[in-house]
Amino acid sequence: EEEGMSPFGGGGKPKLKITSWNKQLDKYKIETTKATQGRGETRKLQFKLQQSYFKLEQQEVAFKAMSEGTATVTKEGSDEMATKRVWVLTFQTGRNDVSASGVQQLRDEITAVIANADSARDEVVLRLDSPGGTVTGYGLAGAQLLRFRDAGLKFTIVIDQVAASGGYLMACTADRILCSPFAIIGSIGVVQELPIVFERLQKEGITFETTTAGKFKRTLTPFKKTDGRRS
Repeated sequence: EEEGMSPFGGGGKPKLKITSWNKQLDKYKIETTKATQGRGETRKLQFKLQQSYFKLEQQEVAFKAMSEGTATVTKEGSDEMATKRVWVLTFQTGRNDVSASGVQQLRDEITAVIANADSARDEVVLRLDSPGGTVTGYGLAGAQLLRFRDAGLKFTIVIDQVAASGGYLMACTADRILCSPFAIIGSIGVVQELPIVFERLQKEGITFETTTAGKFKRTLTPFKKTDGRRS
């Protein structure tokens, strides 16, 4: 979100806001419990969650103090504070978005995660849904995801529906890929279709000569006879 921005542009420095996915899930859990089990069970759940939040805050404060050298903890306390955190990101594009327009936001989110995550205990999960698109757009998106590997962070990509072509290229940067049973994945490649007028031109006595720098420099043309290597 933009900090200090006016409706007419200009303003302060851009600020990235990170929302706790766990707390969002806990809200859904509370609402579900309230609707299905009543107020009594809801109060018990809220009390339990508040205790877990308080304990986590204490662990974070102690861990920060330990990392800054201002506190001494026992091995038991150190093990307790080493709570694993999972950073959840989302990259979803429309079915007609071939340029990977969300790569700019993805880059900023990756920068924020790497700056705050601990490679010794944290993990990153990316929810991916994309049919792919241009080589340049999705190549850049894949290159951004490789930064997690360079930072030593364990990286998992989760696919609910589609990760095809450039989307699957992005998925291949992860340490692990998880997908639903009916998800569409794979298909990295390029498709080109042209009408072939070679036989018609041959009847008219017209031939084309093409000079290329390499054997496969011009692999598909409507003016030449096709062969099996182009299928």
